[in-house]
Amino acid sequence: MLLFSPQVTGLLAAGLRSLLVAAAATPQAEHVSWEEASVPRAQPMQGELQLVLQFHSIEHDWEPYCLPFSERTHLAVRAWSDSQLPWIRAEYDNPRARYFVRRGTFAERLLARAAPHDRIVVVGRVRAQFLGQPWIEVIAACPAREQIPLGTVLHTSRAINLLQRKATRLALEQFERALAAPLPAHARKALLRLMPARESQSVEISAVK
Repeated sequence: MLLFSPQVTGLLAAGLRSLLVAAAATPQAEHVSWEEASVPRAQPMQGELQLVLQFHSIEHDWEPYCLPFSERTHLAVRAWSDSQLPWIRAEYDNPRARYFVRRGTFAERLLARAAPHDRIVVVGRVRAQFLGQPWIEVIAACPAREQIPLGTVLHTSRAINLLQRKATRLALEQFERALAAPLPAHARKALLRLMPARESQSVEISAVK
């Protein structure tokens, strides 16, 4: 049995993740946001779509209505869209996205083990539109390279609360901790805009506690 140092193991894991991401990002898959896929259309979007979700939870006892999914054949996943910033209370409380993953697949095993706030790249097809939402079947999934971990959400929420109490120095310390994670560009930009040293506007949002 071969044993590797922690450094080598880390490199191998990073390489495997890169391969998985590349496999999920098939050339045929059009990269779209959940919001773009949700725009009302005469016909659902066609072909393979690549999206990024932020995992919220597995749904149980969901109603399939007249859709081509059932609890026997598919796992239902609730998620934040990639554009939602989970340190904002209104967005934290309202995960917009919903996906359906066929049972027995690698994608289903990955999502079934996901933790809240995990960012995951998925490739899927819109199988139907119902109640103003696309009903997407996931056909491939892999962890995203960039993440918005729970720690970042908590540090940012504390920073916002400290700013509202005029404790600027302590708030900046919390922001620096939040920014230490491998954040996607849009989340990092949003955090930098909130930092008082970089933006003079007051914070007028309600944070997650």
